[in-house]
Amino acid sequence: MLGRALLQERELGEAGLEEARAALERAVESDPSFASARVELDRLFMKTDQLAEARAALERAVENSPGDRQALYQLMLAHRNAGQLEKTRDLSQKLRVMVLREQRDETQQARYQLVKEAPRAK
Repeated sequence: MLGRALLQERELGEAGLEEARAALERAVESDPSFASARVELDRLFMKTDQLAEARAALERAVENSPGDRQALYQLMLAHRNAGQLEKTRDLSQKLRVMVLREQRDETQQARYQLVKEAPRAK
């Protein structure tokens, strides 16, 4: 992704940041559910101290892809950086529940796989 590649450059300069922003905004515009593009857009906003824009981009990312842990985690960090501790705690709890649910589902899937592959008694 062009936006991510541009953000990874050490010395972007203002023109490079604008190019990255434009590429990411086009990606989000073409697919509003593209959460990773919104997360990268958030990183760009954070890098340029546009904290309100960062939180807004992440809010939309979580709204469009509620199961995206990376977007939820980044949103939690953005609220923490803004000093919004109650919102940070709420998002932290939501993230914790999401992780526990994923672990439970993975465990169930592994058990199913073991049963499925177990040799049958004769």
